[in-house]
Amino acid sequence: MISIDALNANRSLDLEIVFNNFENHLKPPGCILGRGVERNYHGLLVSCGPDPYSDNYVGYVQLYRNGMIEAIDSSLLKPTTQLHGRSYSKPVKKLGMWDLEKNIIRSCKMYLNTLKKIEVSLPIYLFLSFIHMRDYKISLVPYENTFISRDSELTKKDEILLQRIKIDDFEVDFEKKLKPSFDIFWNAFNQPGSRNYDRNGRFIKDIYQK
Repeated sequence: MISIDALNANRSLDLEIVFNNFENHLKPPGCILGRGVERNYHGLLVSCGPDPYSDNYVGYVQLYRNGMIEAIDSSLLKPTTQLHGRSYSKPVKKLGMWDLEKNIIRSCKMYLNTLKKIEVSLPIYLFLSFIHMRDYKISLVPYENTFISRDSELTKKDEILLQRIKIDDFEVDFEKKLKPSFDIFWNAFNQPGSRNYDRNGRFIKDIYQK
């Protein structure tokens, strides 16, 4: 997320107002591991990890004092051996899209509230990027109401860089705002659009209970 303030080289925002409550402002999208906050040259940095299996940090959120938030989370796209009730003998490149979209929506709401808290100016621009995507597929099991192996086609793109989203209101409905971008992401897997929305274009609150 990049605020219009980021273009003003002379403005430096007060980030200390979110330091002590950082877990409610700067949590990486899919982080379930330990988190810590530190001050650095750019502003505030929240790291997620390390991964107990690799000692690598799986994500971070950097809040810049010029009104920008950068969030990275590798756990959302990590090859898995467990997905939608199925077990695999070795990690597979399959995506559980309801969890992924839910985490993105939740994080966008959090980060926008954070930018509001430190009093950035509108508009704010949101960029979603997915890298190292080649040979991934989307698991279609929850949408087919069956545990038969059903997946989308493999994507041929290594990078899926979604269109820029302009935010003009701190009360934006992210579930609605993100749908066109999610649809494009699904298109990269030869799917007509996100299956996490109902016929009226509303995000399904729990895909497993629909």
